[in-house]
Amino acid sequence: MPQTTTAVNACNVVLTVDDENASPLDVSGSTNGVTLDFTRDQAEATTFAGAWKIRLECKKDAALSWRALYTQDDGEALGLLKEWFIVGGDRSVQVDIPSGAGGEDRYAGEFKLASLNIIANSGDAGPIPVVAELRPNGAVTITQIAS
Repeated sequence: MPQTTTAVNACNVVLTVDDENASPLDVSGSTNGVTLDFTRDQAEATTFAGAWKIRLECKKDAALSWRALYTQDDGEALGLLKEWFIVGGDRSVQVDIPSGAGGEDRYAGEFKLASLNIIANSGDAGPIPVVAELRPNGAVTITQIAS
């Protein structure tokens, strides 16, 4: 197989999250990282007769780790996250990779905010990092964005 010519970077990823009024809010301008983890429940067994393990699988799961900057505008990522932490509930979240254009990948689902970490360090001159961990409440879809 020849070397790929279709690799992409994450410079223009788009993260959209519903605000408290269920209106999609593009928080890409105050977000600097998203990690999507997909897992399957698996179990293994052995028998006396087999030399190899038997593996079975069942349910799927996902997690979304969202890294943002501590900002002072309520219309940006941290403002949305603080409000979501207080109110709770499900929010529609979509991540468009690499940029939200037609034909590219969209990861979407209803998520709950599991944790919100604000990491203030007195010796760090850079922006204060914020990390939110989200868990889906139902399926996470992976689709191509319509042209």
